Amino acid sequence: MLVRNNAAQYMIEYPDLFEEHFVNGEKDEDVEDDQEVQKNQKRVETLQEYSDRIRKQGKCASQLIMLATAFSQKRRIEIISLNSKTQILNDEARSEVVLAFVNNFHYMAAVKCDNI
Repeated sequence: MLVRNNAAQYMIEYPDLFEEHFVNGEKDEDVEDDQEVQKNQKRVETLQEYSDRIRKQGKCASQLIMLATAFSQKRRIEIISLNSKTQILNDEARSEVVLAFVNNFHYMAAVKCDNI
């Protein structure tokens, strides 16, 4: 939970990196524009609402919290999936974490092997 909380806090401390993915929360015509942009996402929420929700145990990680984790932990995260191209988050970091994205639903720690 500490890693997740640190990542959520990182998002709050560096909103410029993430705020384009959230509604601004102001009650004006911009909210409708924001919601239109996010119509393909499951939730329409502010950055603060997302941060509060994602800190709770049992909440599924999204690409945004994975990116925040990579930055806050100063790690390169490589996400391997059978169904899509490998994704690299925070490519400039030296230390690496490898995750497998299983059935497009669940992340698991993985170890890369060359001799299988």
